Amino acid sequence: MLNYLYCFDTNYNIQAFNSISSLLTNSINKINIFIIHKDKNSFEKYANKIQLHKNLNQLNIHQFEAKELNEFPRIKNTHVSEATYYRLVFDKYLPHTLDFITYIDADIICVKSPDEAIQIEINNLKKSENIISVKTESLINEEHIETRDRLKLKNNKYFNAGVKIVNFQKWKENSISKQLLIKLIEINEEIYFWDQDVLNAFFDGEYNELNKYLNFNLYLTGNDYFDKTSKNERNEMIFIHYAGSFKPWSIRGILNPKSKYYQDEHMKKNSNNYHIVNTWRMDSLYRLFFGIFTFRIMFVRKPIRFIYNALKSILN
Repeated sequence: MLNYLYCFDTNYNIQAFNSISSLLTNSINKINIFIIHKDKNSFEKYANKIQLHKNLNQLNIHQFEAKELNEFPRIKNTHVSEATYYRLVFDKYLPHTLDFITYIDADIICVKSPDEAIQIEINNLKKSENIISVKTESLINEEHIETRDRLKLKNNKYFNAGVKIVNFQKWKENSISKQLLIKLIEINEEIYFWDQDVLNAFFDGEYNELNKYLNFNLYLTGNDYFDKTSKNERNEMIFIHYAGSFKPWSIRGILNPKSKYYQDEHMKKNSNNYHIVNTWRMDSLYRLFFGIFTFRIMFVRKPIRFIYNALKSILN
């Protein structure tokens, strides 16, 4: 049976619920889901809905306790919360009998059954000396030499930690969480991409390469008028990762047609209403009028409903 892990806080309750719902809907077999939450009581109403899903075997929600990890570098004034660091010390919250666990960011939507692809990755990891399977985000060349120098990397690869398959028994046997906390202290002043930097500095290229469709970044930008994802990519992608600060629940994000995968999942359970989060009201209003006057609104599904939901969210 496959095991999945999420780490998030109250600000990501809705996003995580949409992610988990999409995962359950597309899973062929029953699955176990583990959550480490900053305030687990705030997720109770969503947990009650998750418990009803036919593909859920077990849901375990744990309250994060800041005993080992009490410092969260570079969190202030960013789009990232302290919960991203919880995945450094996740082992203390999970049953010791688990063999493998798949960590998933809360800004990921599942669009196809992951069962077979993840089992293949697990089988490959079993045969490997490595502890994790992740996707390389970039190769360090002259343009990225700063990353290698900053983190003192010996290899030329940098991975994205949004999806991570872990050999849990090896993780525990090698006290990886303890070593990661040491690494966090060691590179504290050099951290830019949060715990992902810590993980890369520690593993330094020693990992299995993850199937790219298990962590497929659509790269939302403000310049896309069409979803240019190829037919083959649409057929193969499994986990869509909305990485970066450009999110599909912001007004500018929704104006990008690639946000549809997230919003479609949300609409299924919310009477076709959009999920919209505004961090700066005036900017959101500007983005909305920009979308209307440039006719980008015509590429949005249910444009009238979008305008209504957007204005309501701004006024509230």
